Amino acid sequence: MRILGAGHVGNATPAEHIRGIDEQRRILIVDKFRDQPRNADYPEREFFSDVNTREGNRIGVDFGDFSIVGDQYSEKGGPAMAVAVHHIHYREGDSGSLDISHFISDRTETTADTPGKIIEAVTHLVDGLDELLPNNTDACDEYREMVSTGDSRGLGYLKRLAIMHHLELMLDGGIQLG
Repeated sequence: MRILGAGHVGNATPAEHIRGIDEQRRILIVDKFRDQPRNADYPEREFFSDVNTREGNRIGVDFGDFSIVGDQYSEKGGPAMAVAVHHIHYREGDSGSLDISHFISDRTETTADTPGKIIEAVTHLVDGLDELLPNNTDACDEYREMVSTGDSRGLGYLKRLAIMHHLELMLDGGIQLG
């Protein structure tokens, strides 16, 4: 295996380095998640990636990403001032590029009632699901059930659902290169 060295800066790998690797062995793994210091700081929607499209992956390498967790491990945590659901979906009117929408709880100023904040954030997601494709994943069904029952199931469960949805999207036609 060839490890990329000189010329590799952050998430930018020059095409000349990629071309030096046998095509069957190429894999590009990039952190596309733009972490914010506080959950309340996330924008409503932003570009996530187009590496899954011909336009965004002109050199045709296999790819991977870190989903909604990013590549920086952090042990920080604790009670949430705001709860955010990070939801990957196809970009509106595009040919397969991905956006990420961030659904934030209404309450963002205290750490009180994390379960209630989870339901607030998930309710915002469910209210917007008709506009976000795909919206028929098992994770989307779980989000709808959470709102229906009012059962928050915890922050860890919420993160698992976001990752599950991302994997379902990518495994079920999310790869537009072929």
